[in-house]
Amino acid sequence: MTIQTKRWLHGLMAAFVGGFASFIETSLILPAVAPESFNFGPNLFRTVFTIVLFGALAGAKLAFAYLAKSPTPPDEDAAAPAKANEAKAGG
Repeated sequence: MTIQTKRWLHGLMAAFVGGFASFIETSLILPAVAPESFNFGPNLFRTVFTIVLFGALAGAKLAFAYLAKSPTPPDEDAAAPAKANEAKAGG
C-alpha cells in the first residue's frame, strides 16, 4: 500500500468519523424533542438505535462527499506504464 493510498484511507475514515460524531452530538436533543418516543427509560433501545443509525448515515454522507472530491488513488502497477510513457515522450 502506497503512502498516497494510506493518506486517502485516512481522509476517508476521518470524514466518516467526523460526520458520525457530529450527528451523535446533535442527536442528544431527541429526548427533548419527542420525549414520549425517544427517552433513556423504557425506550432506551429505540433511542440508541436511532442515534446510531442516523449517525452512520451522516458519516456515510460525508464519506461520499470525500470520495467525490478525492477519488481513489491510482495503483502502483497502473501508474508504472504511464510514468514509462511520460519518460519516453520527454526523453
